[in-house]
Amino acid sequence: STQSTGNKITGDQLSSDDAVGVAYFADELVTETLEITAAFGKNLLALMKMSADPATIKRVTTPTYLFHGKDDTLVPLRASELLAQHLPNVTFEALDNTRHETHNEA
Repeated sequence: STQSTGNKITGDQLSSDDAVGVAYFADELVTETLEITAAFGKNLLALMKMSADPATIKRVTTPTYLFHGKDDTLVPLRASELLAQHLPNVTFEALDNTRHETHNEA
């Protein structure tokens, strides 16, 4: 699918299944632009800083299933691999033949 939002994400980046891309862009919660508030941006940056700190990540002891599509072109697989290295109670799986919308493809 070649439909996209204003942020240049295309349906074929999300999934190898065109129906997944079509459904994504038909979702009323997907907007044409990345309109975010300053508060959201501030909180997102704080979360990103926290998640980059291995000592903070190691405090998450809840069993975690982390999965990532091997063909994801939006977020590098390495990002999830690094996160998995620091989570103490993680099951990590890199999924073959999946892109960004792994929950809709796998």
